[in-house]
Amino acid sequence: MPEKENTWAIVTYKIPIPFEIGRARLAASFTVFLASENGEKFDDGAITILEVSGDGEEWHQIGRDDKDSPHHSWISKDISNHVAGCQHVFVRSRLLCSKSWPGVGPIFAQFLRTGTQSPSPALVLKVDQCGE
Repeated sequence: MPEKENTWAIVTYKIPIPFEIGRARLAASFTVFLASENGEKFDDGAITILEVSGDGEEWHQIGRDDKDSPHHSWISKDISNHVAGCQHVFVRSRLLCSKSWPGVGPIFAQFLRTGTQSPSPALVLKVDQCGE
């Protein structure tokens, strides 16, 4: 959860793979919840960015959601060119909030949550071994 408004909060998952990655596909649920969708509870100024990495150092943006972009309730991307040859997949979401709520603070519940309209899991990673 962000400690204050206008500061990036980051959630990172490190997924070890027991072999060298050949191909990989990531599907994830991520979105920002706008006030116009939920009364005044959420944040029209929020931005969330979904990124992947093979080493945890060089990050590649695969999705973004804010009030000006189409909302991503479910994104599915081939991430092979970012993780091929590695033995880890790092998945990271960054969230920037522009307001907070009394007693709660900025809410960072938007990342990798299963949507109410989707029975799909919040994160799916499919990895094929190099050479197979």
